[in-house]
Amino acid sequence: MADATSVLNDPKAWPDHSRISKANQIAKTVAPVIEAFDKIVSDIAVIGELADLGEPIDAECDRLEGELAALVPPRLDADKAVFMTIRAGAGGHEACAWANMLLRMYYRHAQRNGLEMEMLDVSPYDPDGIRSATVKIEGRGALLLFENEGGVHKLSRVSPYDQADRRQTSFVSVEIEPEAASGEVDLADCEIERKEVEITTCRGGGKGGQNVNKIESVAIVKHLATGIVVRCQAERSQGLNKEIAMEILKAKILALRKADENKKRAEKRANSPKADFGSGTRRTYVLSQHPNIIDHRTGKKTVDCKGILDGDLSLLS
Repeated sequence: MADATSVLNDPKAWPDHSRISKANQIAKTVAPVIEAFDKIVSDIAVIGELADLGEPIDAECDRLEGELAALVPPRLDADKAVFMTIRAGAGGHEACAWANMLLRMYYRHAQRNGLEMEMLDVSPYDPDGIRSATVKIEGRGALLLFENEGGVHKLSRVSPYDQADRRQTSFVSVEIEPEAASGEVDLADCEIERKEVEITTCRGGGKGGQNVNKIESVAIVKHLATGIVVRCQAERSQGLNKEIAMEILKAKILALRKADENKKRAEKRANSPKADFGSGTRRTYVLSQHPNIIDHRTGKKTVDCKGILDGDLSLLS
């Protein structure tokens, strides 16, 4: 809060709209919490005085306990969009059908909570399954609702695709990534210090105004760590050309970061648990004999399998 306030009170920061916007967001989120906390501290002092006088304080203590529990500030990233990838694992045709069932479950879950789900990619498996699908989920609280759904989802049931009506176990992996993880980074987040670059100037070449070949207005910026070189002669002013060159350099560095992030995510996928026997299971769905669903993260269990598969995941919260 102190950092956000100092930014808002610093006139030098005002031209940086992105930074001011973030500071405003933090201030608006934290200020009401501080005000409510100060009131609780004052009320605690009053309750202490009542206790000293032998007055009953149980009701007041319960009230304050509830107010303290409600003081957890909302997460600033709660509304971030998320990318979800669903992949069929071990289980053949049954696993592909299970992947499609999960996709439907999450679509209903998003609908129930007023979120939008956009299909980005799908690999179908006839007649009613999918090998994989990638979707984008957007809306209020999207990250909070979906961030813990990642992992291996295990299904056990009598398979409709088994002519002998045998019970079969199949696996599907679900990956969740916040939108920021896609490599989209705010340009303002990329700060380059003067010591990180080498700046030189030279005279412009070719046709132009009367100063273009007489004044060293061309700016050449080299990023020492990466070797990236940017040259700018868009303006007559050397200072303006330096500023433009630095902005271009930032964009190029961000592009490198994005490529590096994509590489790291690819390695993460390659090293992630395989969706098969022996893998760490996020949730188990038993749909035959004694139907039930177990959430291995929370330890909760429900027999309302239809409700869960229709998207009401609150039954396990």
